[in-house]
Amino acid sequence: MGSRRRLNLHYGWGQVAVLLATALSTGCTSTSLDTARHQFYRGRIQQASDSLEKYTPDERNHILYQMERGMILQQSGDYGQSARLLIDAAHHIDAFEAYSISQGTASWVINDTMYRFRGKPYERTLLHAFTALNFFALGQWDSAAVEARRILETLNPEFKGNYPDDPYSRYIAGFAFEMIQDSSNAALQYRYASEQVKNLIIVPETGQLRAESESGVATLDVTHELVCFFHAGHSTHTASTPSNAEFRSSAPLYAELFAEDQYLGRSYTLVDTATLAFLTAREETLRKTAKASGRVAFKKTLAGEIGKKTNDTMGNLTRFILLGLLEQPDLRTWETLPRWLQVARVPCPENLDSIDLVIHYRDGRKSTRHSLNHPICRNGKTYVTFFRHLRGT
Repeated sequence: MGSRRRLNLHYGWGQVAVLLATALSTGCTSTSLDTARHQFYRGRIQQASDSLEKYTPDERNHILYQMERGMILQQSGDYGQSARLLIDAAHHIDAFEAYSISQGTASWVINDTMYRFRGKPYERTLLHAFTALNFFALGQWDSAAVEARRILETLNPEFKGNYPDDPYSRYIAGFAFEMIQDSSNAALQYRYASEQVKNLIIVPETGQLRAESESGVATLDVTHELVCFFHAGHSTHTASTPSNAEFRSSAPLYAELFAEDQYLGRSYTLVDTATLAFLTAREETLRKTAKASGRVAFKKTLAGEIGKKTNDTMGNLTRFILLGLLEQPDLRTWETLPRWLQVARVPCPENLDSIDLVIHYRDGRKSTRHSLNHPICRNGKTYVTFFRHLRGT
């Protein structure tokens, strides 16, 4: 802190003004992203994609832009381009791991929004999970396995620290390993996932799922199976820190799967991203509090120095801007992420080309039915698909 203070007290008003102008210029990016997110959740996928094509994000928000647009393109069925954008985001995250002196200075003069967005640890894990889904849709099993290994890198205890684990991403990794016949690593990830979810059993040897209250995995007189990754809800619910009461009262919806009107099974929740956000915020509280206190003290000193070099009016104005207007938390988040991440693994007919999903709502509303014929990809006797329920959640 001492060296940073000695370095930055040489800032003049002109240099501070440049940083302030840069901070205030983020409104256009936020507006464009907000517009795209709103359109996305309204089911206007093409309009959402078009909104993000109309501007070039600054470097602070480049990764967030890639993540949001990658998710939107996945929903539109452009799995190749979605994968490229999400991989690009991951590469930029790796490149920005090294500390930037210029960003460090700006974050102390302004706030943490001056840092390049890199996502929370759980967002960086899910970045690879959703990239793997694109490769499942394309039938590129080896590429999906590469993403599986990257999932495990982000969940390595040395990297993850005390941040929450992610059983959904572990299931994705296990399935990717299974698809390349790496059965031992697949079973290991299924077991890790099973240990972390409540009231749910994941069989390590097969990846099958059932509630603890169920006597066993239902079977049909068929030799093939379908794995469906079902996503629902709005991750904007994670922007604030929910209370324990909100967690308890917010039971997720789920999907029942049918093939030609024959019931196959249902989906089960492996992760609630609101919970991941809550646990992450709790882990970051002490670190952020300490940094915020130091930044406030630094700003007061900086404003005092500017007042000495100019006049008291300029010093008071600087203090008002730095502490009153710009002492704001960084609330940027990957908002097109789903809230509930679920998996269904069910027996299915041998020649599967479409399924129906009946969505059951948590508040007792009438269920809705959706037909799905893409992406449905086959690897041996296993079919895989995924579905995002956007509206009515």
